[in-house]
Amino acid sequence: NTDGHRVHPIRTYGRTTDKKNSPVLFSAKAQSTDRFTSIGVSLRHSWAKSMDMPFDSLDEFVRKPVRNDYLLQALWELRIQKLRIPIGDLQDKTVKQRIKILKNRDHEFTVFSVGLPDTGVQKVIAANEKLLDSWEVILPRRDMNKGIALLRTFKQKIRLKIYLSKINTIDDLREEKDFQFSHFPTHGFRRQDRQLVQKLIRKDKTGKVLDGFVFLVPCDGKPFSDIHSVSKFITDEQTNALIHLKMPRQSEGAAFEDDQAIANMVAESIVSVHGLSNVSLILDTFVHHDRGYYPRNGLIDRRYNPQLPYYVTRHLNWALPDIQDAIEVNSLKANLNVRAFLIQYFRSNTVL
Repeated sequence: NTDGHRVHPIRTYGRTTDKKNSPVLFSAKAQSTDRFTSIGVSLRHSWAKSMDMPFDSLDEFVRKPVRNDYLLQALWELRIQKLRIPIGDLQDKTVKQRIKILKNRDHEFTVFSVGLPDTGVQKVIAANEKLLDSWEVILPRRDMNKGIALLRTFKQKIRLKIYLSKINTIDDLREEKDFQFSHFPTHGFRRQDRQLVQKLIRKDKTGKVLDGFVFLVPCDGKPFSDIHSVSKFITDEQTNALIHLKMPRQSEGAAFEDDQAIANMVAESIVSVHGLSNVSLILDTFVHHDRGYYPRNGLIDRRYNPQLPYYVTRHLNWALPDIQDAIEVNSLKANLNVRAFLIQYFRSNTVL
């Protein structure tokens, strides 16, 4: 506050006085400094709205509005700075006020919009430019040339980074070997879309319009090779990548609840992007998606309680060094059940 005092909440992980039966997993030391990592998350759930408490006791005549900010506590504990939100959040006064507060705390917001970036969309972006770090424009292949033309003029008026993402239609999905019909859309450039990216960069000269492209990394359990393949490709093309790492899913009606598999995938992805200055990573899903189609676990549950992937992420985000350019990560040969990585930092070697 204005007197120089700051509140630092300390999570007890359910402990009271019984320390023996409630150990703190992966406890890291020296976490008093405020610093963020380059990792981001997609905020799928509503995160800034309040609710009214029943009038009672000391508040017998009025309902008090309250807000559950345990999600923010989890973000800060994990050192997560980058937050991905839909453009609709900018049009909600309550949410926008929270964005302003977090922006002042050095959070970076990536907003995404779907469809052609017409005048209406551009007005929303321009009015909120100071709150945003980047803008993700999601388009089907057929609208990309028109969309880039609309962005070409608008880019001269703003300083936001603009990333292009691709809606994968049913025709796109038919190109995949394990094609299965689905009503549910996905987005992000895939490995087989790289010729399209090259065409956009070279023929349509998008370098002055687009700052990068959004790539979809499949949840196949081996993100290291996929992430480094994307990094090499965009380095050759002299652009940048925003990588969306999708958490594993099982089926439309069956929940994926293998926290060990999720933790392994997240750990490998976090290590993989270290040392890659032209790649940003967005983790999705952050909060458990336990209702509707494709239920799946994330890093925290719907009540924002930490799960195993949270502990692994927290430990790595505090243990790994912040200097990106001085880090080199290489995959090591291991047996079928173990994946290992060598992290080299100046004269220090660490194996994960």
